[in-house]
Amino acid sequence: MIVDYEQIKTTITPLQKDIYMEQILNNPYIPDNIDPYYEQAIILMDEMDKQDPANRLVAGGAYSGKSELVAIDVCRFLMYPDYRALLLRNTLVQMKMPGEVKSKLESWLCDEERLGDHVCTHNKSDHYFKAPSGAEIHYGGCDSEVQMDKYRGSSYNRLYLIEASEINGVALDFLNRSVRPPEGSTSNIQEMCMYVSNPSWGPGVDYLKKTFIEEGSPNKYYNLDLMMNPYVPRERYDKRLSMMDPQSQAFMRFGDWDYVQKNGLLISQEQFDQSQIRYNNSFYKDINFNLVSIDPAGEGHDYTSMTHMMLMNNGKVVIDDNVLLSDSFIEEAMFDFVERQQEKYPIFVMLVEGEGGSMGVYGARHFEDTLAKLREQYPFEVVTVPVQGKGKKYRRAQPVAYGIRSGLVKINYAIPNKLQLNNQFHYITPVTEEMKKLPSPDFLDSVSQGYNWMVSELGIEDEYTYKNISTENGEIE
Repeated sequence: MIVDYEQIKTTITPLQKDIYMEQILNNPYIPDNIDPYYEQAIILMDEMDKQDPANRLVAGGAYSGKSELVAIDVCRFLMYPDYRALLLRNTLVQMKMPGEVKSKLESWLCDEERLGDHVCTHNKSDHYFKAPSGAEIHYGGCDSEVQMDKYRGSSYNRLYLIEASEINGVALDFLNRSVRPPEGSTSNIQEMCMYVSNPSWGPGVDYLKKTFIEEGSPNKYYNLDLMMNPYVPRERYDKRLSMMDPQSQAFMRFGDWDYVQKNGLLISQEQFDQSQIRYNNSFYKDINFNLVSIDPAGEGHDYTSMTHMMLMNNGKVVIDDNVLLSDSFIEEAMFDFVERQQEKYPIFVMLVEGEGGSMGVYGARHFEDTLAKLREQYPFEVVTVPVQGKGKKYRRAQPVAYGIRSGLVKINYAIPNKLQLNNQFHYITPVTEEMKKLPSPDFLDSVSQGYNWMVSELGIEDEYTYKNISTENGEIE
């Protein structure tokens, strides 16, 4: 739940102020010219006299000082020999980008002229900084299975999940379990997990909203914005942000977690809202046919999307369940997702797009092996469907959009990642150059793939498709 800085200020104790003085203001690793502004200082003092403070989300728009806050906080225990911290982004490439926390730490911790005997070493191959005390700050990405296995088996006093909305909720939920004293630790170092993020339409949004942002959420949400930060030219930067598109302004300028585009070329917001239905487990008794549609991750920062879809006895199609996965979690999460669907009704077909980023990262054999293991337990059919380029995504989505408009297609009101699907319906466009600038509509791709297969193979009476199928090449126009 969002915090009130003025209310927290009244709870700051003399002990918390002393801790702040010792760990932040008198810390040799934090340069003298780094002076946290008011709201940053409140965050750095709040609950810092507790051994186990609540997990926290630090979020807001661009230029608000989130990265600098993380750099300050991660350095606070470097004088303790048992200290271990971990900084994570969705990919290692992102973590190494200029201006990120890792680059700030490199300039702070490896400055021999300023630090003298306190200077840290930087192990670039194993991705960590080590202080003379023995303390270590590790950094990495969630895109490597090898690295994720390492994190699963390691312990850290403090964990920082940077741009957490870009990391899928499965990983976010799992990773904070690594916050525990490292083996053999004797120092009384405070343990905490800090999530740091701009708002976005990423796969971690549902988790962050449920855990930190929504009314009644159990943990603290600290909002920072450009106008709080006295160390940047606020008016000039705000003018720069004001020239961005409405979506980017909502996320980067206003820190809006609830932004949705009201209308798109395919469906309106009203039509999306009206398509949603609520139901309980008895609803699954009326399934006539069901499938799981998988759209493997492509290049860049795409996600593998798995969507469960059902054809009901009344002829309606229901988009029932979804999970968005980074490559490093795909096998484990595929099993969990399939088992969840099998509890409702046995899966008839698993649709898999012919190739994609997951195929490139794991190799086709790994992906096929995972499906083979699943088929040992569940006798569903695996069907490979052709790959669709960016220029065809819009055309492929037209039939399911028509189904929503006509009332044939319904959406589970409680489906995970619903906000992402809503926004993807709104921003998808037939203009290929525009689509290259936008996030890949992974959820929508898996929905379109599943629906179009149902129309083709099950004979669903979809008026749109029958009107627009090209008999010459079989493509949806």
